Amino acid sequence: MKYEIINGNGNVIDGSSTQLVNTYYNVNTGAYSWGFEAINNANVELLFTARNMTTNMEHSQTVSITVNEPPVSEFTFSAIGSVNNETIGQQVPVNFNITETVGNSTYTMVFTTTSTGDIEL
Repeated sequence: MKYEIINGNGNVIDGSSTQLVNTYYNVNTGAYSWGFEAINNANVELLFTARNMTTNMEHSQTVSITVNEPPVSEFTFSAIGSVNNETIGQQVPVNFNITETVGNSTYTMVFTTTSTGDIEL
């Protein structure tokens, strides 16, 4: 089996090895898998060709993959009470921390609470 990239950019991976374009590789009969690693966002078209080594008969199949932009923001969130325990009916201040670990976004945190002590974010 071999592959060609008709449109777009990327690599075909077998385990931890990058497969070379237009190079035939022996593959197992039955189940096997190759992975695709995109280099940028685009519509990618790959042409896979299988060849019977005895008869040299070939069959090709095009596979299309749409690669979208990765998420532009990633956040971590924590809610930390100012004390570990308190008497029933007493208020406990809670500190909310949001840290953006990827990206540079603006955001708004909205929460609601009930008289039962439940809080929803």
